[in-house]
Amino acid sequence: MFETQPFSVGALALLASLAVTAPANAQDPSFTAGPDIGSLEDVGNFTATAWAQDVDLQGGTNARFDVVVDDASLFSLVPAVDLGSGSLTFASAADANGIANLTVQLVTDQGQSAVTSVSVTLSAVNDEPTFTAGAAISVNEDSGAGLLAGWATAMSAGPSDEAGQAMSFSVATDNPGLFSVPPTVDAASGDISFTVAPDQHGTANLFVVLSDDGGVANGGDDTSQPDSGVATLLPINDGPLAGLADGWVIDSLGVYHLYGNGVDDVDTREGDGASGMTMIMEASLACNEGTMSLPDSAGVVNFLIGDGVNDAFMTMEGTVSGISTALGHLVYNEDPGSGGGVVVSLTMDDRGNFGSGGPIGAGDSSSLSVGTALGAATPFDIFGIKQAKVWYSQVDGRIAGGGPVRLNQFSMATNPNLVSTDDVVVSGAVLRAFNGIVGHGNAVYCTTHKVDNSVTFLDSSQAPRQGCPIDFFAAKRDLQNRSRGWGLLPPTGTTTMMNGVLTLVGGDPSLNVFAVTNADFQAARMLDVQTPPGSYALINVDGGALTKGIWGVRITGATRRGVLVNAHQSTFVHLKNVNFDASLLAPDAVVLLSELYMAGNTAAKNIQTWNVSTLGENLAGAPFDNPPEAGWDGDGTGLDAYDYTLSWTPNSSIEQIDVTRPTPSTLEVSVDGSVVSTQRYDGLSRLVFVGRSDFSALNIDASVTLPVELSGLAPVGYDDRVEMASGAKSLVVDVLANDLAGPAALDPSSVAVISGPRLGTVSVDPATGWVTYQRSSKLRNPASDSVVLDSFTYVVSDVSGNQSTPTRVLVTCIGSLDER
Repeated sequence: MFETQPFSVGALALLASLAVTAPANAQDPSFTAGPDIGSLEDVGNFTATAWAQDVDLQGGTNARFDVVVDDASLFSLVPAVDLGSGSLTFASAADANGIANLTVQLVTDQGQSAVTSVSVTLSAVNDEPTFTAGAAISVNEDSGAGLLAGWATAMSAGPSDEAGQAMSFSVATDNPGLFSVPPTVDAASGDISFTVAPDQHGTANLFVVLSDDGGVANGGDDTSQPDSGVATLLPINDGPLAGLADGWVIDSLGVYHLYGNGVDDVDTREGDGASGMTMIMEASLACNEGTMSLPDSAGVVNFLIGDGVNDAFMTMEGTVSGISTALGHLVYNEDPGSGGGVVVSLTMDDRGNFGSGGPIGAGDSSSLSVGTALGAATPFDIFGIKQAKVWYSQVDGRIAGGGPVRLNQFSMATNPNLVSTDDVVVSGAVLRAFNGIVGHGNAVYCTTHKVDNSVTFLDSSQAPRQGCPIDFFAAKRDLQNRSRGWGLLPPTGTTTMMNGVLTLVGGDPSLNVFAVTNADFQAARMLDVQTPPGSYALINVDGGALTKGIWGVRITGATRRGVLVNAHQSTFVHLKNVNFDASLLAPDAVVLLSELYMAGNTAAKNIQTWNVSTLGENLAGAPFDNPPEAGWDGDGTGLDAYDYTLSWTPNSSIEQIDVTRPTPSTLEVSVDGSVVSTQRYDGLSRLVFVGRSDFSALNIDASVTLPVELSGLAPVGYDDRVEMASGAKSLVVDVLANDLAGPAALDPSSVAVISGPRLGTVSVDPATGWVTYQRSSKLRNPASDSVVLDSFTYVVSDVSGNQSTPTRVLVTCIGSLDER
């Protein structure tokens, strides 16, 4: 192996200059030089094997090759030629590239060879860029756009000769769904920026590389080794969503239905690991009057307050899907003694069991108008809003009456040959009666009237009079809403048309809904309704005017509560030569009655849901000859009955009296008139008596207040409702204040809380029986105007050991908890 002589660079240069000035003679050595040499930057140790050949020393001794380099900075070991092998070797300097010019001369003690020039070219090779990734990133869910300054540091394109290269970062992630704008890193500043996707949380691993524009020629590398980072989106609890649908539907029983309600919570379906979660949350329904029911709630939710049947307030717990199923069909039952605007509200509480943040979401509410008073027009079979003409017609011997059928028409044109044995109610036009009989004769109208002298009033003491106890504007709007709402109900029964017979078959014991085309209804010669005894039949006729003139329609089938034909899309209805044993509702139609016979049944109850208690005196007068008398039977049992007598002179053999709406509501009224208390009560009770004719409510109710004397042994607990003001930590409740003792006094030390509360704690003072409710720290920071409901149940005994029924205390917690 050739060894480099220990000459300095200056000495080598001097030798080279001397060699140049001393030309070779005949005894000078000689050799044949190889080609110029090319290699790559950072090649390291390099050998050009047998580069010098044909070496001839000419007898000289102490031979050597002298090599002079004009740019030694390219080498960590300068080039040299081995005398024995003729190989040229060198070691490149780190990150050095360029051209070095060499002169090579063979020297002996007899002389030196001619100087040979050779070049060594080290071609540039791009070095990979480098950087240092920053620390782990942690931000909150829903925090939007984020920027961390100087996250990446020590960015370098390579050695100094690559300092001018342009650099850029690339970022990949294994969880791109966490970002709406993916992470990027600025190569100049090292800043990392991103935007988190809404409602997303979890962990994303970031894979970051730095690239330059030096290229990959000669095996270069323009991309750094990947460095990793971690971005964590901390979960934030999203408030649950409560949704009540629009558009209450009123069925033929006068019950209000709201379909398509539901709840949602994005925490149960978004983010890392949250999909399909079965978080248990709460939903509360409240209404300012009346009651609500959830017929689809069985088995899908657990009720904490109420039971989902005729509740003014209820709270349930369950999953999102369970609560949505329960709320999907909401039934509202109006209070017959009330009326007007009703607001049903729904609130949600997810109990804050996913991430930080408040548990109570935005609520929702739905309003409806109930209790529209129609007064004397309460029972009806035909109710028009536009014009009607009646010729030579008879409705079960009457065109209108308070019995089977009543004609209620908002505006009427000329009515020749009007026959009626009871009231005719008209509004918005002129009532004209010619050649007719008005029996028991109230012709009631709201504008003007004209009665031809040929009209006979069977009871001369009740002459025609002008006056209108009916709110026709509200009635018109309500009837239109009812008709359209009924028209949206899905059919529950089957419909077939064959040989002129339209057969409707339904099996629901309460309400059967049928959809019939306009063409089939007009073509039918018989309408055969087959429904269970005691059920209603609602027939929605879809299509325009019913103008075929002659309907040979007759309803058969099982005993039923009524049949209502809802011509909800008709603008004109012509009834001629009709044997029509049903009720007709056509609120947007002009009705033409010609040679009509309608055998009205009890169908007036089809649409009888009006508030009749606010009207006051009936036009026909109160039906009671004397008020009831009542008192306890005094047998000392736990259930005592009222004894009362009632004298009432009916107008027909099929009229009856119903006793409804007792106060307190723990009184039960049977059909035979007996009144039974299911809970001890001491004070005054109000009973409402409603007279009915042909099973259709007369527009009258009367009430009587009865003294009630306590009997029985066990004490009676009455529910309490208390309110805790914002900031309060505890509340003392005198639970015995409203409770009643039997013959023996109440024992305060016997007060025992048997269930609840859920959101707080309670303790009982045995000396007084007072219960202290301590608010839970879980309710520390709700909104200042939020309302949270809690409850507990207790029992109390008297000194003889007789125990009351379980009694509930409802606690309303308002606002935030003061922790000072």
